[in-house]
Amino acid sequence: MENNKLFNQYKFVIIISFLIGCSSCKIISPIKNNTPVVWGITSNNHVWKWNGSYWYEPNPDARLIQISVGKEGNVIMGLTSNNHIWKWNGNYWFEPNSEALATQISTINGSEAWAVGYSGRVFQTTNGGNFWTEVFFDTKITRISAGGWNNVWAITEDKRILHFDGLSWDEPNTSARAEQISACGVDSAWAIGAANRVFRYLSSNNYWSEPNPNAKLTQISCADYYGLIWGVGFNNRVFKAVNAGEYWDEPNPAARLIQVSVGY
Repeated sequence: MENNKLFNQYKFVIIISFLIGCSSCKIISPIKNNTPVVWGITSNNHVWKWNGSYWYEPNPDARLIQISVGKEGNVIMGLTSNNHIWKWNGNYWFEPNSEALATQISTINGSEAWAVGYSGRVFQTTNGGNFWTEVFFDTKITRISAGGWNNVWAITEDKRILHFDGLSWDEPNTSARAEQISACGVDSAWAIGAANRVFRYLSSNNYWSEPNPNAKLTQISCADYYGLIWGVGFNNRVFKAVNAGEYWDEPNPAARLIQVSVGY
């Protein structure tokens, strides 16, 4: 298949939505239920899952450097230390395409995912990671996050923020710059800017606001604009947004992650 040949020719490394670490214990098209799904990664690459009260290890043998929970939270993809892309089937991890490599990945559902490859190239799959098609840009992309087929965000190498609405890419706010981004639902996103400041965006006002100027995070993941937003702060502490980011709670003060990823 031509798409597979293209993918094989340009092997790419995918960094999954967000990295985190825990000493004892790591987007949506539509939301199918209201049960949060939260996974995380520790500094020693162990993979953990939040059960609402504490973190546990679904597969103690698993090691990932990044993880991405789909907006339909039953779909999980991850990246190993040798940059291979693996998928969770509910019991164990498997590799849909052993020749697929990447630097960052964002999962939507069982079929759709986006990835950043070598040299800032961007790829998309619509069949669960079996084959990948390149999406061409005139600039290098460093980060990508998909909240649905019509809500995909990307960060360029000069930190500009681009958005795909299902038809075309544009730059909603030409003055905005970000280090990381997480797409939520169909029309919103959260981002981390300079000095670890935390911002949120809603398409209806085309504006990035800072709900809590005191909040500082190193990584963020959201599944909807108001309710399910988690992040990693300094010293790998794990936080959950309250009241759309006006406050941040620490569900388990003992948890330490380098990345967290959420879905429903």
